[in-house]
Amino acid sequence: MKIPLEEIRSATLEEIRSATRDMTIPHKPGKVYKAELSHFDVDRYVAENKIKRVSMEEILEYPRRKSTVAIKSIDGGYGQRTEELLQTLLYLSHENLVKLVGFCDEDDGRIHVVYEYASKRSLDEYIHRQHIINQRLNNTMRNIFPWIMRLQFCLDAAHGLNVLHNGNGTRVGLLLSLFKIKNDTIIHGNIKSSNILISRDGVGMIGDFGLSTNEYSDIHKLTKEYDVYSFGLVLFEVLSGELTHFKISEDDPKFLPDIVKRGFNRNEENIIDPMLGFNQKELDNIIDPMLRQEFEKYRSQQIGNQIAESLRMFSDIAYRCFQEKKKGRPTMADIVEELEKAYKHHVSL
Repeated sequence: MKIPLEEIRSATLEEIRSATRDMTIPHKPGKVYKAELSHFDVDRYVAENKIKRVSMEEILEYPRRKSTVAIKSIDGGYGQRTEELLQTLLYLSHENLVKLVGFCDEDDGRIHVVYEYASKRSLDEYIHRQHIINQRLNNTMRNIFPWIMRLQFCLDAAHGLNVLHNGNGTRVGLLLSLFKIKNDTIIHGNIKSSNILISRDGVGMIGDFGLSTNEYSDIHKLTKEYDVYSFGLVLFEVLSGELTHFKISEDDPKFLPDIVKRGFNRNEENIIDPMLGFNQKELDNIIDPMLRQEFEKYRSQQIGNQIAESLRMFSDIAYRCFQEKKKGRPTMADIVEELEKAYKHHVSL
């Protein structure tokens, strides 16, 4: 639902004051503010009204609830296209999707988007914190991001992206039908570890979905396969414990996508051949040292082969996401299936 601009300003003012002691409200594009705000509760409304068709008048009169939210300012230059998309996203409800609870388009040139607040931050922060610990402690490493947690977050995110790509037949599809909203595939367009948020209960959620398409769709042809490739890079960030940075030179030795591509086996003509899989030695070089230490511990407990199988399943689907030809990449449903296998294999130990 639309939220008045004055409520947005009032909610974010205290956050800005406490952080900067500044009395102004900059609302920088892309900046996210934590705030307390009243908003429409779509989950409660649907639960109370079951599958009854509803009118906009009924929704506007429904009591709102107050909660901690995240408010982000985006470019409003795409006008009606953005507003229609936001109206659709309001009714997406899934545990692995960050809930959009409202927006405001009254501010000249900007739209303020209001999300549920993810109190345990984002996936990139988990990766970065473990990386910092590895660097500081060297051989006495402390594992704050174990393999089971990495598997769970990736599986959660895969479920969320699969819902965006294939909402029909899910609770999301039911909600969109209930509110008489066309149920189209939603391409995220900006999948990265910083857009995978972690809820208070430790559940991975896809955030910022649908809004990136306006920025890029006029320049790039966004497809499901585009998202899959990006998700594959996230999987390799999780596996390697390294975040992707901008390429600083053509032969940048630390540019993660190039490191991953070097892991593909090549045919006799020195051309990457997806059918040949990937080089195990190169994969071993990619793996986060902290994970390597964790796997060594499992080997000493006589369960190393099972752990190795979980890792193989994970890395295999990650490599498949990196196929140069779009047709060779898996669907998000395929990725969910393989990550579920890897997760179940691990937890069965």
